This record gives sequence, structure tokens and C-alpha cells, in this order.
Amino acid sequence: PVRQCAALDELCNAILSGSAYLGNDSGPTHLAAMLGRRVVAMFGPTSDAVAWAPVGPCVTILPFETTTDGVIDQIIGA
Repeated sequence: PVRQCAALDELCNAILSGSAYLGNDSGPTHLAAMLGRRVVAMFGPTSDAVAWAPVGPCVTILPFETTTDGVIDQIIGA
């Protein structure tokens, strides 16, 4: 489900309630990585994934061109 959070504590709780986080190169994606979630981050052609990758114990960077199956494989850990 898509969830809109009005406050930072709501966002943290939403991130922590899941087993994985899929997001773009954004603040919530970096927060999820620092909270220790499995993160799959999608970086477009104008984002430098080497310089700006989220920092955390389980982060995977994928280009936006990745197929849906490729994204799902990374989220479930296949």
C-alpha cells in the first residue's frame, strides 16, 4: 500500500514496519538504509550512484531501466 506520512516519526515507523524498502534517490531512501532495512534504490541517469548511494548494511542500487522482475528479485533477495 502507498502511505503518506505527515511527520518524521510516522515515516520512520512506516519504514520499520516493512522488511524491505524500494525507493528512488531521495531522503526517505537514505533514512531507510540508515535504519537498517533492506533497501533497493533506483537511480536515474542524472544521479551519481557511486557518490550518492545510501549507506546501510543491505543496500542494492539499480538503474531505472531495470525490469520489474529484476527489481522483485532484489527485494525478495533472490
